[in-house]
Amino acid sequence: MAEQKTIALLPLTDAQQKALIEVRTELGTELSDLWDDPRLLRFVKARNFDKEKAKEMIRANIKWRVEKNVDKVLEVFPTRKFYQQLMDYWPGAIHKDDFEGLPVWYERIGKADPKSIFANLTEDDLVEFHIYLAESREKLLYEVWRNRGQMSEGSICLQDCTDLGWKHMHSQAISTVKKLAALDANHYPETLKKMYVVNTPGSFTMFYKMLKPFLDPKTIQKIQIVSGNGFNELKQDIVKENIPKFLGGESDCPFLDKAGGVYGKSSSEEEEHWDEVQISAKDKFELKFKLKKDDLVAYRFRCDSKDIGFQVSEEISKSTLVPYTRYDQGKTIEGEVTAPIEGEYLLRWDNSFSKLTKKKIKYSIHIEQQSEGTPAL
Repeated sequence: MAEQKTIALLPLTDAQQKALIEVRTELGTELSDLWDDPRLLRFVKARNFDKEKAKEMIRANIKWRVEKNVDKVLEVFPTRKFYQQLMDYWPGAIHKDDFEGLPVWYERIGKADPKSIFANLTEDDLVEFHIYLAESREKLLYEVWRNRGQMSEGSICLQDCTDLGWKHMHSQAISTVKKLAALDANHYPETLKKMYVVNTPGSFTMFYKMLKPFLDPKTIQKIQIVSGNGFNELKQDIVKENIPKFLGGESDCPFLDKAGGVYGKSSSEEEEHWDEVQISAKDKFELKFKLKKDDLVAYRFRCDSKDIGFQVSEEISKSTLVPYTRYDQGKTIEGEVTAPIEGEYLLRWDNSFSKLTKKKIKYSIHIEQQSEGTPAL
Protein backbone atom coordinates (compact mmCIF):
# COMPACT_ATOMS: atom_id res chain seq x y z
CA MET A 1 0.00 0.00 0.00
CA ALA A 2 1.35 3.42 -0.96
CA GLU A 3 2.23 5.64 1.97
CA GLN A 4 -0.16 8.56 2.40
CA LYS A 5 1.23 12.05 1.97
CA THR A 6 1.89 14.02 5.13
CA ILE A 7 -0.36 17.03 5.70
CA ALA A 8 1.45 20.06 7.07
CA LEU A 9 -0.42 21.71 9.92
CA LEU A 10 -1.53 25.31 10.19
CA PRO A 11 1.03 27.65 11.81
CA LEU A 12 1.07 27.22 15.60
CA THR A 13 2.69 29.06 18.47
CA ASP A 14 5.03 27.13 20.75
CA ALA A 15 2.29 27.00 23.40
CA GLN A 16 -0.28 25.69 20.92
CA GLN A 17 2.13 23.06 19.61
CA LYS A 18 2.84 21.99 23.20
CA ALA A 19 -0.89 21.68 23.98
CA LEU A 20 -1.44 19.57 20.86
CA ILE A 21 1.39 17.18 21.76
CA GLU A 22 0.23 16.87 25.37
CA VAL A 23 -3.37 16.09 24.35
CA ARG A 24 -2.13 13.29 22.08
CA THR A 25 0.16 11.93 24.80
CA GLU A 26 -2.48 12.07 27.53
CA LEU A 27 -5.17 10.40 25.41
CA GLY A 28 -2.70 7.76 24.21
CA THR A 29 -4.39 4.54 23.08
CA GLU A 30 -7.84 6.14 23.24
CA LEU A 31 -7.01 7.64 19.83
CA SER A 32 -7.44 5.40 16.78
CA ASP A 33 -5.65 5.82 13.44
CA LEU A 34 -8.45 8.23 12.47
CA TRP A 35 -6.88 10.83 14.75
CA ASP A 36 -4.07 12.14 12.59
CA ASP A 37 -2.52 15.50 13.48
CA PRO A 38 -4.88 17.64 11.34
CA ARG A 39 -7.96 16.03 12.93
CA LEU A 40 -6.56 16.34 16.42
CA LEU A 41 -5.66 19.98 15.79
CA ARG A 42 -9.20 20.80 14.65
CA PHE A 43 -10.66 19.60 17.95
CA VAL A 44 -7.97 21.17 20.14
CA LYS A 45 -8.29 24.46 18.27
CA ALA A 46 -12.09 24.34 18.65
CA ARG A 47 -11.53 24.46 22.41
CA ASN A 48 -8.97 27.27 22.15
CA PHE A 49 -6.11 24.90 23.06
CA ASP A 50 -7.58 24.22 26.48
CA LYS A 51 -6.30 20.68 27.04
CA GLU A 52 -9.00 19.48 29.42
CA LYS A 53 -11.86 20.85 27.33
CA ALA A 54 -10.27 19.44 24.17
CA LYS A 55 -9.92 15.96 25.72
CA GLU A 56 -13.56 16.08 26.85
CA MET A 57 -14.66 17.03 23.32
CA ILE A 58 -12.55 14.31 21.70
CA ARG A 59 -13.78 11.59 24.07
CA ALA A 60 -17.38 12.64 23.42
CA ASN A 61 -16.72 12.44 19.67
CA ILE A 62 -15.17 8.97 19.93
CA LYS A 63 -18.19 7.74 21.90
CA TRP A 64 -20.64 9.38 19.47
CA ARG A 65 -18.96 7.84 16.42
CA VAL A 66 -19.35 4.38 17.95
CA GLU A 67 -22.99 4.96 18.97
CA LYS A 68 -23.95 6.30 15.52
CA ASN A 69 -21.73 3.84 13.61
CA VAL A 70 -20.23 6.86 11.85
CA ASP A 71 -17.19 5.00 10.54
CA LYS A 72 -19.55 2.92 8.37
CA VAL A 73 -21.99 5.64 7.30
CA LEU A 74 -20.44 6.14 3.85
CA GLU A 75 -21.05 2.43 3.18
CA VAL A 76 -24.36 1.97 4.99
CA PHE A 77 -26.36 5.10 4.14
CA PRO A 78 -26.44 4.45 0.35
CA THR A 79 -28.28 1.18 1.10
CA ARG A 80 -31.22 3.01 2.70
CA LYS A 81 -34.43 2.77 0.67
CA PHE A 82 -34.83 6.56 0.55
CA TYR A 83 -31.16 7.30 -0.29
CA GLN A 84 -31.39 8.01 -4.03
CA GLN A 85 -34.64 9.93 -3.81
CA LEU A 86 -33.25 12.12 -1.04
CA MET A 87 -29.95 12.66 -2.88
CA ASP A 88 -31.85 13.70 -6.00
CA TYR A 89 -34.15 15.97 -4.01
CA TRP A 90 -31.94 17.76 -1.49
CA PRO A 91 -31.07 21.25 -2.76
CA GLY A 92 -27.39 21.13 -1.84
CA ALA A 93 -24.20 19.93 -3.52
CA ILE A 94 -20.46 20.47 -3.87
CA HIS A 95 -19.77 22.42 -7.04
CA LYS A 96 -16.22 23.07 -8.23
CA ASP A 97 -13.67 24.85 -6.03
CA ASP A 98 -12.29 28.16 -4.78
CA PHE A 99 -8.97 29.90 -5.45
CA GLU A 100 -7.21 27.47 -3.09
CA GLY A 101 -8.60 24.43 -4.88
CA LEU A 102 -10.92 23.64 -1.96
CA PRO A 103 -14.44 22.31 -2.63
CA VAL A 104 -17.37 24.72 -2.29
CA TRP A 105 -20.72 23.60 -0.87
CA TYR A 106 -23.88 25.31 -2.17
CA GLU A 107 -27.30 24.88 -0.58
CA ARG A 108 -30.66 26.38 -1.59
CA ILE A 109 -32.63 25.76 1.58
CA GLY A 110 -35.65 27.76 0.40
CA LYS A 111 -36.36 25.04 -2.16
CA ALA A 112 -36.86 22.38 0.54
CA ASP A 113 -40.43 21.63 1.70
CA PRO A 114 -40.40 20.68 5.42
CA LYS A 115 -43.99 19.43 5.41
CA SER A 116 -43.25 16.96 2.64
CA ILE A 117 -39.93 15.89 4.15
CA PHE A 118 -41.34 15.14 7.60
CA ALA A 119 -44.36 13.38 6.14
CA ASN A 120 -41.98 10.87 4.54
CA LEU A 121 -38.87 10.77 6.74
CA THR A 122 -38.06 10.66 10.44
CA GLU A 123 -35.68 12.96 12.25
CA ASP A 124 -33.26 10.03 12.63
CA ASP A 125 -33.26 9.62 8.84
CA LEU A 126 -32.34 13.28 8.40
CA VAL A 127 -29.63 13.13 11.07
CA GLU A 128 -28.06 10.14 9.32
CA PHE A 129 -28.28 11.98 5.99
CA HIS A 130 -26.57 15.02 7.51
CA ILE A 131 -23.79 12.85 8.94
CA TYR A 132 -23.37 11.19 5.54
CA LEU A 133 -22.99 14.59 3.85
CA ALA A 134 -20.62 15.83 6.55
CA GLU A 135 -18.43 12.72 6.29
CA SER A 136 -18.41 12.98 2.49
CA ARG A 137 -17.36 16.62 2.58
CA GLU A 138 -14.73 15.97 5.25
CA LYS A 139 -13.29 13.11 3.18
CA LEU A 140 -13.05 15.34 0.11
CA LEU A 141 -11.46 18.13 2.15
CA TYR A 142 -8.80 15.74 3.42
CA GLU A 143 -8.11 14.52 -0.11
CA VAL A 144 -7.39 18.10 -1.18
CA TRP A 145 -5.18 18.64 1.87
CA ARG A 146 -3.20 15.49 1.08
CA ASN A 147 -2.75 16.48 -2.56
CA ARG A 148 -1.56 19.90 -1.50
CA GLY A 149 0.39 18.60 1.47
CA GLN A 150 -1.06 21.44 3.53
CA MET A 151 -3.98 21.84 5.91
CA SER A 152 -6.29 24.83 5.43
CA GLU A 153 -8.70 26.78 7.61
CA GLY A 154 -11.61 24.87 6.04
CA SER A 155 -13.84 25.32 3.01
CA ILE A 156 -16.49 27.76 1.81
CA CYS A 157 -20.23 27.14 2.10
CA LEU A 158 -22.95 29.21 0.50
CA GLN A 159 -26.56 29.28 1.67
CA ASP A 160 -29.04 30.66 -0.89
CA CYS A 161 -32.22 31.75 0.90
CA THR A 162 -34.35 32.37 -2.18
CA ASP A 163 -37.97 31.31 -1.43
CA LEU A 164 -37.31 30.97 2.32
CA GLY A 165 -40.60 31.79 3.99
CA TRP A 166 -43.38 30.77 6.32
CA LYS A 167 -43.67 27.28 4.87
CA HIS A 168 -40.30 26.71 6.58
CA MET A 169 -41.75 27.84 9.92
CA HIS A 170 -42.21 24.17 10.76
CA SER A 171 -41.60 23.30 14.41
CA GLN A 172 -40.09 19.89 13.74
CA ALA A 173 -37.84 21.27 11.01
CA ILE A 174 -36.56 24.11 13.21
CA SER A 175 -35.94 21.68 16.08
CA THR A 176 -33.99 19.37 13.75
CA VAL A 177 -31.90 22.22 12.33
CA LYS A 178 -30.94 23.24 15.87
CA LYS A 179 -29.82 19.69 16.60
CA LEU A 180 -27.81 19.54 13.40
CA ALA A 181 -26.11 22.83 14.27
CA ALA A 182 -25.11 21.35 17.63
CA LEU A 183 -23.93 18.18 15.87
CA ASP A 184 -21.67 20.17 13.53
CA ALA A 185 -20.21 22.21 16.39
CA ASN A 186 -19.47 19.13 18.49
CA HIS A 187 -18.32 16.67 15.84
CA TYR A 188 -17.16 18.57 12.74
CA PRO A 189 -15.27 21.56 14.14
CA GLU A 190 -12.96 23.80 12.16
CA THR A 191 -14.07 22.62 8.71
CA LEU A 192 -15.75 25.91 7.75
CA LYS A 193 -13.65 28.77 6.43
CA LYS A 194 -16.51 31.06 5.51
CA MET A 195 -20.27 30.88 4.97
CA TYR A 196 -21.97 33.26 2.57
CA VAL A 197 -25.71 33.77 3.10
CA VAL A 198 -27.30 35.33 0.02
CA ASN A 199 -30.70 36.31 -1.41
CA THR A 200 -32.11 36.83 2.08
CA PRO A 201 -35.85 37.68 2.19
CA GLY A 202 -37.44 39.64 5.01
CA SER A 203 -38.22 36.42 6.86
CA PHE A 204 -34.51 35.54 7.11
CA THR A 205 -34.03 37.79 10.16
CA MET A 206 -36.70 35.79 11.97
CA PHE A 207 -35.07 32.44 11.18
CA TYR A 208 -31.58 33.65 12.04
CA LYS A 209 -32.73 34.93 15.43
CA MET A 210 -34.15 31.47 16.16
CA LEU A 211 -31.02 29.59 15.16
CA LYS A 212 -28.24 31.94 16.26
CA PRO A 213 -28.29 30.91 19.96
CA PHE A 214 -27.56 27.33 18.87
CA LEU A 215 -24.62 28.15 16.62
CA ASP A 216 -21.03 27.93 17.80
CA PRO A 217 -19.63 31.46 18.39
CA LYS A 218 -16.74 30.69 16.04
CA THR A 219 -19.23 29.72 13.33
CA ILE A 220 -21.14 32.98 13.79
CA GLN A 221 -17.92 34.92 13.17
CA LYS A 222 -17.52 33.11 9.84
CA ILE A 223 -21.03 33.90 8.56
CA GLN A 224 -21.22 36.73 6.04
CA ILE A 225 -24.76 37.86 5.23
CA VAL A 226 -24.72 39.81 1.97
CA SER A 227 -27.32 41.63 -0.09
CA GLY A 228 -28.48 40.22 -3.42
CA ASN A 229 -26.87 37.12 -4.89
CA GLY A 230 -23.48 37.77 -3.33
CA PHE A 231 -21.58 37.65 -6.62
CA ASN A 232 -19.30 40.59 -5.75
CA GLU A 233 -18.28 38.87 -2.52
CA LEU A 234 -17.99 35.39 -4.04
CA LYS A 235 -15.62 36.53 -6.80
CA GLN A 236 -13.10 37.43 -4.08
CA ASP A 237 -12.80 33.71 -3.31
CA ILE A 238 -13.96 31.90 -6.47
CA VAL A 239 -13.24 32.51 -10.16
CA LYS A 240 -16.26 33.64 -12.17
CA GLU A 241 -16.09 30.48 -14.31
CA ASN A 242 -16.74 28.37 -11.18
CA ILE A 243 -19.61 30.42 -9.73
CA PRO A 244 -23.07 29.05 -10.64
CA LYS A 245 -25.10 31.08 -13.10
CA PHE A 246 -27.96 31.56 -10.63
CA LEU A 247 -25.48 33.57 -8.52
CA GLY A 248 -24.22 35.67 -11.43
CA GLY A 249 -21.34 33.42 -12.48
CA GLU A 250 -20.70 31.46 -15.65
CA SER A 251 -20.91 27.85 -14.46
CA ASP A 252 -23.77 25.58 -15.43
CA CYS A 253 -25.07 23.80 -12.36
CA PRO A 254 -28.09 21.76 -13.47
CA PHE A 255 -28.47 19.83 -10.24
CA LEU A 256 -28.69 22.91 -8.06
CA ASP A 257 -31.07 24.51 -10.58
CA LYS A 258 -33.56 21.65 -10.38
CA ALA A 259 -32.98 20.43 -6.81
CA GLY A 260 -35.81 20.74 -4.34
CA GLY A 261 -38.52 19.15 -6.45
CA VAL A 262 -41.30 17.23 -4.72
CA TYR A 263 -39.76 14.63 -2.41
CA GLY A 264 -42.98 12.81 -1.65
CA LYS A 265 -46.62 13.46 -0.95
CA SER A 266 -47.29 15.31 2.24
CA SER A 267 -49.74 14.00 4.80
CA SER A 268 -51.80 17.09 4.00
CA GLU A 269 -52.03 18.80 0.64
CA GLU A 270 -53.86 21.82 2.02
CA GLU A 271 -52.59 25.36 1.77
CA GLU A 272 -50.20 26.70 4.40
CA HIS A 273 -52.07 27.03 7.68
CA TRP A 274 -53.75 30.32 8.59
CA ASP A 275 -56.13 31.03 11.45
CA GLU A 276 -59.03 33.37 10.75
CA VAL A 277 -60.99 35.80 12.89
CA GLN A 278 -63.68 38.38 12.15
CA ILE A 279 -63.37 41.65 14.05
CA SER A 280 -66.55 43.65 14.46
CA ALA A 281 -66.69 47.38 13.91
CA LYS A 282 -65.52 49.38 16.98
CA ASP A 283 -63.83 46.23 18.34
CA LYS A 284 -60.40 44.61 18.59
CA PHE A 285 -58.86 41.14 18.68
CA GLU A 286 -56.03 40.22 21.06
CA LEU A 287 -53.66 37.31 21.62
CA LYS A 288 -51.68 37.13 24.86
CA PHE A 289 -48.60 34.99 25.53
CA LYS A 290 -46.41 34.46 28.59
CA LEU A 291 -42.80 34.53 27.42
CA LYS A 292 -39.42 34.20 29.05
CA LYS A 293 -36.51 36.49 28.23
CA ASP A 294 -35.18 35.92 24.68
CA ASP A 295 -38.20 33.86 23.58
CA LEU A 296 -39.34 34.84 20.10
CA VAL A 297 -42.79 35.40 18.63
CA ALA A 298 -43.04 35.41 14.84
CA TYR A 299 -46.26 36.62 13.23
CA ARG A 300 -47.83 37.21 9.87
CA PHE A 301 -51.29 38.45 8.96
CA ARG A 302 -53.36 40.10 6.28
CA CYS A 303 -56.69 41.93 6.30
CA ASP A 304 -59.38 41.28 3.68
CA SER A 305 -60.93 44.76 3.53
CA LYS A 306 -59.86 48.36 3.99
CA ASP A 307 -57.29 48.41 6.81
CA ILE A 308 -56.51 47.13 10.30
CA GLY A 309 -54.42 48.49 13.17
CA PHE A 310 -51.73 46.34 14.80
CA GLN A 311 -49.27 46.61 17.65
CA VAL A 312 -47.28 44.44 20.08
CA SER A 313 -46.75 45.35 23.73
CA GLU A 314 -45.60 43.89 27.04
CA GLU A 315 -48.32 44.26 29.64
CA ILE A 316 -46.40 44.22 32.93
CA SER A 317 -43.88 46.91 31.97
CA LYS A 318 -46.40 48.66 29.70
CA SER A 319 -43.75 48.86 26.98
CA THR A 320 -44.44 48.89 23.23
CA LEU A 321 -42.35 46.59 21.05
CA VAL A 322 -44.11 47.11 17.72
CA PRO A 323 -45.67 50.61 17.44
CA TYR A 324 -49.30 50.92 16.45
CA THR A 325 -49.64 51.01 12.65
CA ARG A 326 -52.60 50.70 10.29
CA TYR A 327 -52.05 48.30 7.39
CA ASP A 328 -53.97 48.27 4.10
CA GLN A 329 -55.98 45.28 2.90
CA GLY A 330 -54.44 42.46 0.93
CA LYS A 331 -50.87 43.05 2.08
CA THR A 332 -49.22 40.25 4.07
CA ILE A 333 -47.38 41.65 7.07
CA GLU A 334 -44.58 39.60 8.64
CA GLY A 335 -42.46 40.30 11.68
CA GLU A 336 -41.00 38.99 14.88
CA VAL A 337 -40.43 40.13 18.44
CA THR A 338 -37.76 38.91 20.85
CA ALA A 339 -38.86 39.20 24.47
CA PRO A 340 -36.51 41.62 26.30
CA ILE A 341 -37.83 40.46 29.69
CA GLU A 342 -40.02 37.71 31.09
CA GLY A 343 -43.59 38.92 30.88
CA GLU A 344 -47.02 38.92 29.23
CA TYR A 345 -46.93 39.90 25.57
CA LEU A 346 -49.99 41.16 23.74
CA LEU A 347 -50.62 41.14 19.98
CA ARG A 348 -53.56 43.44 19.22
CA TRP A 349 -55.45 43.88 15.95
CA ASP A 350 -57.53 47.04 16.19
CA ASN A 351 -60.76 47.87 14.34
CA SER A 352 -62.09 50.31 16.93
CA PHE A 353 -61.71 53.22 14.51
CA SER A 354 -64.22 51.66 12.08
CA LYS A 355 -67.81 52.66 12.82
CA LEU A 356 -69.53 50.30 10.35
CA THR A 357 -67.12 47.84 8.72
CA LYS A 358 -66.20 44.48 10.21
CA LYS A 359 -62.82 43.07 9.18
CA LYS A 360 -61.62 39.53 8.59
CA ILE A 361 -57.98 38.80 9.20
CA LYS A 362 -55.93 35.70 8.53
CA TYR A 363 -52.96 35.18 10.81
CA SER A 364 -50.22 32.72 11.79
CA ILE A 365 -48.18 32.75 14.99
CA HIS A 366 -45.01 30.83 15.82
CA ILE A 367 -43.40 30.90 19.26
CA GLU A 368 -39.79 29.82 19.67
CA GLN A 369 -38.59 29.24 23.23
CA GLN A 370 -34.90 30.10 23.27
CA SER A 371 -34.61 29.31 26.97
CA GLU A 372 -34.81 25.54 26.45
CA GLY A 373 -31.04 25.16 26.07
CA THR A 374 -28.90 23.60 23.39
CA PRO A 375 -30.41 20.40 21.95
CA ALA A 376 -28.31 17.28 22.28
CA LEU A 377 -27.68 14.38 19.92
